[in-house]
Order: sequence, then C-alpha cells, then structure tokens
Amino acid sequence: MRFRYRAGWRPESVNFWKRRSFSSNRLTRGFKRDLRGYASDCFKSNRPILEAAMTLMAKIHSEV
Repeated sequence: MRFRYRAGWRPESVNFWKRRSFSSNRLTRGFKRDLRGYASDCFKSNRPILEAAMTLMAKIHSEV
C-alpha cells in the first residue's frame, strides 16, 4: 500500500509539494470553498484547535 506508515520515514518536502493533488484550479477552489463553509461553524474564534477538530469529526460522523 502506498500510504502505509513506516517508523522513521520522512517524506522529502520537495517531492511532496510537487505531487500534491490539490493544485489550484476551478474545481478544487470550489471544493475548498464548500469544505470551508461546511466546517466554519466548528472553528469559532478563540476555540482550541483540538476542540474544533473534535467537533468537526463528530459532525462528519453524525451526517455521514
């Protein structure tokens, strides 16, 4: 499997950024905008990031 964890392995940052799948185009900009809107109620100002992430995970779990 391509994305399996291997202890001690570190990706080369240059290769990672060259191969990332979310290059900027019309389709991905729309997806990012929709995702930002979906998650925005979970990430309120001054809320701890862990609490916000857990709220988002609970929202996804309850809706999917």
